[in-house]
Amino acid sequence: MNPRLDFELALRRHGWPLPVVLAAGLALAAVMAVAGWNAFAPPATVPATDGNRQVDDRYRAFRNVLIPRQELDARQRGVLDAAARHGLTLGRIDYGFEGNAAGRFGVATLQMPVRGAYADFRGFLAAVLAGQPAIAIDDLAIERGNGQGGIEARLRLAFHTEPQTGEARP
Repeated sequence: MNPRLDFELALRRHGWPLPVVLAAGLALAAVMAVAGWNAFAPPATVPATDGNRQVDDRYRAFRNVLIPRQELDARQRGVLDAAARHGLTLGRIDYGFEGNAAGRFGVATLQMPVRGAYADFRGFLAAVLAGQPAIAIDDLAIERGNGQGGIEARLRLAFHTEPQTGEARP
């Protein structure tokens, strides 16, 4: 059929609201096209970035998080106390330390078997990681317990520390 005849037929069926709705739709489409056209335009200039400054800022932020060497024992005891507060049973605890000369920091490890309820274990990990940003989970293996509904986990936490006194400082 002819588009003009289709329009006249629709106008006779629907009356005056049809042209109003069509005009409003066209106006809305035009406004959206103009607004959208500017929204997707590329910026006139791209801000310059200083890569060295960004690296230095991130390195400084990392250095600010490191645990001072004199506080390491207290932080490790705090982790053990948190495990006891959450009702977890700890096995034999192994301590270790490894220096990273290139990064100028040290990593002290605390490895321990943990037994208890899964919910308590999750709460313990959440509390420790939220309270101390320089701690990371280095290794974790979880198994079901001996039928009491608990778990047995082997956990190794890494404490990122300042370098030992003999190591180079920035």
